[in-house]
Amino acid sequence: MTLTISLPPRIQRFVDESLRTGRYSSAGELVADALETMMAAESLSPQEEEYVRRQVARGLAQAEAQQYSEFDAESVIADERAKAKR
Repeated sequence: MTLTISLPPRIQRFVDESLRTGRYSSAGELVADALETMMAAESLSPQEEEYVRRQVARGLAQAEAQQYSEFDAESVIADERAKAKR
């Protein structure tokens, strides 16, 4: 399959450098590798999917039972910064 694409200059420089250094032998190989990486990152294994489903169900059950605490992003960030200083 042949596909023609336009790339921003920054991405084109990356492709050119990857070919120049021999990391990839062709732009098609680089694009295929990038797409495989994206596909893997966007998909969950059956075990990961089941884990997420269990965690969501657990969270919903806790919310229905009013077992939660309210917080805001600023307080979470402040808490984490304080922990990092220790």
